[in-house]
Formats: sequence, structure tokens, C-alpha cells
Amino acid sequence: MSHWFDDMAKGLARGGILPRRSFMQLVAMVSGSSLVAQVPFVGRAFAQAGACPFRRTGNTVVHEMTVSRSGLTLHRQMSYDLAQQTGTINATLTRGSTPVATINMTVTRGAAARGTITYGPDIRGARTATARTIDGKVIEGDIDGRAFTWRNGQSTFSDGLAPPKIDADQGVIAAITDVVSEAAPSIAACRSTRPRPGGTPRRRVIGSMSAPGGDWYEPASENSPDCSACQNDCGTTYANEVKNFFCFIALPCQLSALAEWGGCLGLCQLPGHPCRPNPCGTFSTCSKGDTCFSYQGGDLCCTAPAAVCQGVCCGTDITSCAPNGACGCTSDETLCGGNQCCDNAKETCANGICCPKGQVNHNGKCCDPKAICGSVCCDQLATCADAKNSLCCQFTAPVCGGKCCKPGGAEVCVNGQCCPSERSCNGVCCPAGQHCTDPYKKTCSACPANQVPCLPDKGASICCPPNVACCPGGPCCKPGESCNLVGPNKYACGPRQQIR
Repeated sequence: MSHWFDDMAKGLARGGILPRRSFMQLVAMVSGSSLVAQVPFVGRAFAQAGACPFRRTGNTVVHEMTVSRSGLTLHRQMSYDLAQQTGTINATLTRGSTPVATINMTVTRGAAARGTITYGPDIRGARTATARTIDGKVIEGDIDGRAFTWRNGQSTFSDGLAPPKIDADQGVIAAITDVVSEAAPSIAACRSTRPRPGGTPRRRVIGSMSAPGGDWYEPASENSPDCSACQNDCGTTYANEVKNFFCFIALPCQLSALAEWGGCLGLCQLPGHPCRPNPCGTFSTCSKGDTCFSYQGGDLCCTAPAAVCQGVCCGTDITSCAPNGACGCTSDETLCGGNQCCDNAKETCANGICCPKGQVNHNGKCCDPKAICGSVCCDQLATCADAKNSLCCQFTAPVCGGKCCKPGGAEVCVNGQCCPSERSCNGVCCPAGQHCTDPYKKTCSACPANQVPCLPDKGASICCPPNVACCPGGPCCKPGESCNLVGPNKYACGPRQQIR
């Protein structure tokens, strides 16, 4: 079994992390107390959740709390500068307005520490103690002006006399132990929250998504789950180390606990460790597996498994970049033409463009194969009249002999030729100036002079002056009039009726 001092020296050399056994031995030798027999060893522990006492100002993490119990009040502030890797602990213990003990300590990187304890009238054997260490291997200080040095497991006072016995009444000892024990649970009271992802949803066309994209969040600092647990562990261990009366009043024990606390927080903040598992920015981090990326001079985190492409967080459903470097397609999509993502459920990649299923790419346009007409794609409901000449006829225009007749019933197709409807006569197209007088016999007759065939909405055509409406069987309306239905099968000319 290794000697306790060897364990302590190795721990200090590693940055101030000391085994619990070394703390107690050190206190016993410097203060003259038989602590090893009196103090139970307490391992690392996590307290119950309560109000979070942590806050962060710039690069400094601060834990501040006040606890009152058994007639005593303990106020303690623990600060750690992330950039400088220095920690300070300031604590005051009072009974009403009377101080019991005041503790001020500082630790820097490498286990260098210094501190002062001032005792009130409830503490016997000393009024003031100071101590300092450069490397944690040698501690120098004084108790009420009596200088001492601790090294190699031994404490020596310069006056050659025995160490003072710092003590108190049993009631005071119990009260101090009670209040500092009550303070320990507040260390681990914080719980973390993850920032809500922000940004805009992904767009379908590759390269159209603007930075910063979607599913990103701001890097976290001390509020990540693992970081909170690590800092809670460091603080709780310190609180458990000093919650016994004899360690609380002994400056060497406080300094050792301080060194462990500072070294522990420093380890929490190292890249790859709990507070910075995935460094992003200054003393902030993304969650494990997420990606840190730059945006407008700052840093953001992109939620895994999202890809970051050309400075854009593509969203958790896009895991790779497109050949041109922009955000790629999801697993439910197909890259098409190098810059589009086709929805596999509704679309197919048709020769470089996304088309609805069942359609093909026809000269760069999605087209139903049935609508292909030469070099063009006819519109919906249109009909291809002449594929050789790429001629499409609109829905109301009859196809006739490779041509389009006038739409809206103005012309009909008769024997492969477009014929004005007013001259159509049961499969015969009457010559110009004539109208159908007998559809059954397909007889056409010429109209009187200055009249032309007129086809009413119902029935056979009649002859009327040019450019006027007509009613079934007559009469011909005056210019500007229309033929209106005025009763069952009764028509009359008059102003155009308005449908209401």
C-alpha cells in the first residue's frame, strides 16, 4: 500500500487533485487534531435538486449560496475563471451578528494556492491562520504569527513548539458540522436545458437554402447535461470534504479541498471533457456528435446527423452534401440533375428533372406521354392535332384534318374541313352565303341580299343581317340585342339578360 503522502504529492503534481485520505492526514499534522479517527471518509456524492445557485458572468462561473441552521448562517461564494483557470472561495460563518469564521482562498493553475482564516470567539486555540503553496508539495504559513512549514508529511513550527490545538465546545462543533453539511446539497441543484433548434426549414432545390439553415442551436456553456454533472461533482466533493468541523476550521484542509475543486473544474473544461466535449467558440460547446460551424463571425451548432454544406446546417434529414457542395437530399429523396431532390413517394428523376410519376422529360418539361405532340407537350385537356408540326388544339377547339377549328362552337369539323356552325347541315358544309334549310335532306339555300346565315342557340340556322343575334325560328334581333328565353320554349330579342 502506498504512503498517504505519496498519494497527496502525486495528486498535487497532477493539478491539485488530492485523495480524501491525504486531506485528513494533512489537517491532523498541521492543526494538531486527531482527525483521522474522528472524521468519517465521505466519497463523491450528488445532492438532491433544488434552486440552482450557479450563474455565469463572462468567463467566470459563480456558485453562491446562503444556509442557516442550528443558529448559524453560512454564506459561501465559489468563483472559477475559465480563461485564467483560477478559483476563489470566500465564506463567512456567523452566529447572529458575531463572526465564527471567515475564509478567503484562491487557487491557480498548477495547484498554487493561498488563503486566510479568521476565527471568532467561539473557536479556541487561534485567531488567524494564513497558508500558501506554490506547487502543493510544500505549504507555508502562520497561525497567530507562529510560522510553520509542512513538507514531506511533517509540519514544523519555527519556534520549535508543538502545534496549537484549535477546538470548540461540542455544541459549537455540532452546529458548524450541521450547517456546512446542509450547504452541500445546494451544489448539485442545477439541471441543464438544451437550446431549442432554430433556423428555417430546408428547401427542395439544392443551393437555395440560405445560411444558417435549419436545426441549429447556439453553443452551450455550463448548462449542458454532462457539464452540469461534472461541476456538480467538483463542488459537491469540496462541500463534503469541508463539512466536518475540524476540516472547516483548518486552513490546510480548506486549501487542499480548494486545490481539488479548482483542478476538478479545470478538467471539466478541457476540450473533449464534460463541459467541452465538442468545443465551439470560447468556453462553449456543441453536444457530442453535432457539428460546429461559423455564421456571421460567430459559431453555431448543427444537430447531428445533419450535414453542414457551404456554411449551411442542412437539417437533420439531410446527411450529406450534393456534388456542388450545397445541401444534398434526404433518404426519402433522389438527387436529380445535380441540383434537385425528387420526392420518391410522388416523383421520379426523368433525365435530369423531377417529374410526377408517370410523366417523362420532354424537351426539359415534364409531360404525360399521351400529351407529347412533336417537339411540344400539349396542355392538360388539349389535343395534339399535328405532331409533325407540333400543333396542339385547346379543349374547345375541334381537331379537324390536322388543324384546329375555331373554339367555343364557332366551327365544327365536316368531312375533314372546319365549317362555320351556321353553315353546317348534317354532314354537309353549305357554301358561303347559304344556310341549311333541310338538315334531313342536307339542303342548302342562299340567303337574301344583305343577309347571312345565323345559327341560334337551338334549332336550324336562319338568314339575318350581318352581326346580329337570332332566336330559334326567328326573329333576327336588332344590333346590340340578344335572344333571351322568356318562357317554356319561347324566345324574344331584348337586352342581354344578367344572371344573378
